[in-house]
Amino acid sequence: MDNLIDILSNAKSIAVIGASNKVGRPGYTIMKNLIDGKFEGVIYPINPREEEILGIKAFRNLRDIPSNSIDICIIAIAAHKVPSILKECCEKHAKLAIIISAGFSEVGNRDLEKEILSIAKDCGIRILGPNTAGLMYIPSKLFASIETTPLSGDIAFIAQSGALASIFIEILRQRNLGLSLYLGLGNRIDIDEVDALELALRDSATKSIAMYLEGFKRGREFLKLALEAIEFKPITLLLGGRSRAGSRAIQSHTASLALDTAMVIDILKQYGICVVDTLEDLANVSYAIPRLEPVNGKKVCILTNSGGPSVLATDYIEMMDLEVPELSDSIRNELRKFLPSIAILNNPIDMTAEADYERVYNSLKTLASCRDCDYIVFIYIPTASSPWRDVIDALSDISKEHRNVIAYVGGEDSERMVLELEKRDIPVVTTLKSIATTIRCSYIRAKNIKKVQQYRSLF
Repeated sequence: MDNLIDILSNAKSIAVIGASNKVGRPGYTIMKNLIDGKFEGVIYPINPREEEILGIKAFRNLRDIPSNSIDICIIAIAAHKVPSILKECCEKHAKLAIIISAGFSEVGNRDLEKEILSIAKDCGIRILGPNTAGLMYIPSKLFASIETTPLSGDIAFIAQSGALASIFIEILRQRNLGLSLYLGLGNRIDIDEVDALELALRDSATKSIAMYLEGFKRGREFLKLALEAIEFKPITLLLGGRSRAGSRAIQSHTASLALDTAMVIDILKQYGICVVDTLEDLANVSYAIPRLEPVNGKKVCILTNSGGPSVLATDYIEMMDLEVPELSDSIRNELRKFLPSIAILNNPIDMTAEADYERVYNSLKTLASCRDCDYIVFIYIPTASSPWRDVIDALSDISKEHRNVIAYVGGEDSERMVLELEKRDIPVVTTLKSIATTIRCSYIRAKNIKKVQQYRSLF
């Protein structure tokens, strides 16, 4: 069978079975996404009742298509019709079938799944789904999905939920961030989390991998790949079905088996995989962690111009089993040289509301260079006496020299500040909790990178 990245990179023709002119139908959304995404190959809409679909000539069935081969078939019809259509895809030498159709093992119809898997194995076609939202491979302008089209970016998103994919894409869009690829796993009768992870690892546009999974089909192979990724592509995972009721829910969602969650999370951490609790954390960590130097240390220093947020951040950081240590006298004396006399030189360090370029830059530089701080958190709330553009310039300049600084900005103009920080490729998160989560993930990653490097040095 062909490798997945080769199929997606070289796709020249796509057939959409169930293509439609009716807004709201899956076949309409898929066609619109392919057209709006400017897919550079040939699109063959299949619909026996239409002459054209969105301006493109339609065909009654696959056999009517003049070409002897089709690279990808997208199937969006009733579940019971899928086996016969899949056989026609095989006749056209298709390399990949994306089965959007639902009504398989998630509702107890396992025999139908077995039938289509048997057909696929006989002819050598790969299957994504069934019950999938599709895939989007941005480098090839291939938007073969029923989901919202994302902006182009460097995060790969792999998920067992189309609805969560839509939410995740929108969270990123609000921050002007995007994806390098999206793959909806569905019921995973063939292509699974291991194939998807391998695709993301081989994709040159991907810097960070975000995943939503409800279980593991090939756990050992997944961990082996994760170990290969640890040094150059961080993996952030949101795991569904952790509660008793949640584990019941995944049975009717994607027919996944329940997990011993605590044990699984512990194993994942040992392989450098960051497990998070919310979609917001998933977005924040996936963006920030590849831009943050993985430091094998737990000491966090906080610099702020506002007391309250830093108190909450300190709580979150210590809840994550990280440390907010007291500063040495030498560091305090150095900070006194450029901070006002009323500044609080504990940890957190409160510069007071009068934060400017010089104070921010010199304070961050002092902290980034000292042994008391493995990671530095900068929390900034703009005030009338503190011009935020100057502050961002200082943060940008220090980030060019030290990659262990992560930022949180809030209050008025926070959205504009976040966009500006991201434009400059600076690690920034949008919640105080995500500060702690990101640093914890970076620390775990650094610790496991060191283990891998020590292991390799023995052989």
